[in-house]
Amino acid sequence: MDTDVFLTHSHFDHICGVPFFVLLFISGDQIPIWAGHLGPAKLTVKKVLEDMMVTPLFPIAPEISAADVSYNDFKAGDTLTPRPGVALRTTELNHPDNATGYRIEFDGKSICYLTDTQHVIDQTDQKILDLVEGTDLTIYDSTYTDKEFSA
Repeated sequence: MDTDVFLTHSHFDHICGVPFFVLLFISGDQIPIWAGHLGPAKLTVKKVLEDMMVTPLFPIAPEISAADVSYNDFKAGDTLTPRPGVALRTTELNHPDNATGYRIEFDGKSICYLTDTQHVIDQTDQKILDLVEGTDLTIYDSTYTDKEFSA
């Protein structure tokens, strides 16, 4: 089985399950891991995952994986084609240390996935509006704003 994994960002609460992803331990599987929030000018997704899985934080290194894992950094805003017929549009989200929102298009249908984006009060995020325009389904989590809440 081939399974692409697209990370929105690499805060620990979003990547701590990666070492336990069962498909990583199946020989012959191809697992491309993608991230658009880092880029080679800062860090790479491979380096972030290697640093997370280091002694004494974790007992095994990523190289233990039996699957064929590849690491793919891109720039949020790029359009990717991870599989034939699949277009994956991306956008930068407002979040500390950056994050990426995704729009997957296949066979005339589309779904958007946006998580942990932070809004500036009284401002519209045009990048998000452009990404979700005309989509069939949007999964959206915006827990935070850029200003502290006061009662």
